[in-house]
Amino acid sequence: MGNYFMHADNGLKMIPESEIDTSLNNFLVNCESSCESSVIESEGASTSQQEILDFDTVSIGSPDDVWTLEFDDSYSSTESGAGIVLISPKGNLFLFSFKLQFNNTNNTTEYESLLLGMKVAQQKGIKNLHAQGDAELIVCQIRNIYQTRSEKLRHYRNLVWDLIETFDAFDISVVSCEFNDRADSLAVSATSLIPHKDFLGSTYVVELVFRPGVPDSIAHTKHS
Repeated sequence: MGNYFMHADNGLKMIPESEIDTSLNNFLVNCESSCESSVIESEGASTSQQEILDFDTVSIGSPDDVWTLEFDDSYSSTESGAGIVLISPKGNLFLFSFKLQFNNTNNTTEYESLLLGMKVAQQKGIKNLHAQGDAELIVCQIRNIYQTRSEKLRHYRNLVWDLIETFDAFDISVVSCEFNDRADSLAVSATSLIPHKDFLGSTYVVELVFRPGVPDSIAHTKHS
């Protein structure tokens, strides 16, 4: 599979992997064979670009430092996407965007967004994570406040619970939509592969994800 670059003026085009800048290629999240990669770029300042391109080499700091994960989804009957913002203890922003190339519901897309963000943090070696999103149902299911009646959503909840065990400390909370607009903008951008106006002047990777976190054929039995 190839990689795609998107520029705000020139649209989407295929570029051979050998021509992709090494520093950018090293940044792409490893999704085995389930993902292709795109880069959305728009003209303007380079601050966000520097943050993103340096994520692979940025130090996580003290093991006791707490990172923040903002997650959100964009869902319609034909398209779905996930937006992730990781915030370092120093306040630096790192942007991630995923276009989901499989059938979803609004709730499974929210779970996918959270799982993708947790996996990015886990792969980086972040040990203390505070996650926040505007999906009250999902957050309260994970906190075991709400019952999870859907079998499919139980599989997603259980997978989140399993991932939580890989962190030293983890918390998740509900925030209102207006405080989750960055992740929402990234999710919307992923579904359309068009740079969002909120991130003009930024460059960030869009992963095309072809396999769901919880395939229909997989049942998790660790948790009841």
